[in-house]
Amino acid sequence: MDSIVIDIQKQVLSKSTTDVLRQAYIIARKLKIKDFEIWINNELNGYKEDASIPEYRNIFGDIKGWNPYHGWVSVIIENIEMYNKLTMSKIGQGIPELENIINRSENKSIISINLPDSFNQLISDGFPTKYRKELSPTSIIGIIETVKNIIMEWILKLEEDGIIGVDMKFTDEEKKIASEKNYTVNNFYGNVSNSQIQQNSNYSSQTINNSLDIDKIVKVLELINTHKKDILVSLDNPKNFEKELDVVNDEVKKANPSKEVISQSFKTIRNILEGIAGNLIVAGILYFWPKV
Repeated sequence: MDSIVIDIQKQVLSKSTTDVLRQAYIIARKLKIKDFEIWINNELNGYKEDASIPEYRNIFGDIKGWNPYHGWVSVIIENIEMYNKLTMSKIGQGIPELENIINRSENKSIISINLPDSFNQLISDGFPTKYRKELSPTSIIGIIETVKNIIMEWILKLEEDGIIGVDMKFTDEEKKIASEKNYTVNNFYGNVSNSQIQQNSNYSSQTINNSLDIDKIVKVLELINTHKKDILVSLDNPKNFEKELDVVNDEVKKANPSKEVISQSFKTIRNILEGIAGNLIVAGILYFWPKV
């Protein structure tokens, strides 16, 4: 007799996140766990306009404009509030679509999304220019892996609580336990945030002291690394900046990153950037700076 809960634990290690979500949806429906049922449905089919999109789906995208002489170039947006609003966005597409995007991107370093013509009027007074948003594939992979990790944490908790489901069925006792436990997605997202597992990412298998927000640190690192060339040309001593940046980039990739090392180097990097805060790109990065 097969357990659906044990079976999905195996799928987490070998199947796509889409496959895992579909089986998890069956469990949520059968156990009448409404919060997970709604969340899984959103992750499979995409978030509607009026739905609340989770924070882990908030990612950075560089705005590029087409220059007939130089190709795609970064767009300078003088209004900081508008810059932050346009470059940081929540991705509402369902996991099947996101996995399809990643599969199509193959080994590309960026994923581009064409922006509508209305965007033209918003930032260039109607001058006929094409715009697109460029995303890092690792950002999208991070969303996919976060979803899978939430499912993993939830399924493991079900087993711990004595809910295993045999032959696709749950006993009355198992259903009673599920109703009493009141499982919510946010409870398990907290576990995932404090112990990051981002397979196929540059920042993989990360764990860190709870007082450091590794999620925000990684986001800021992505911003800095994306705009590194633009930042370096504005610095008097770029070698010192690169040295500290390399320290943090290397540290967050470790299984057990050092809070002290990250904090010290991050503070040095911030001090350097504050010296060129008149640079709009740097001002946007500092806006998202985490506490360390």
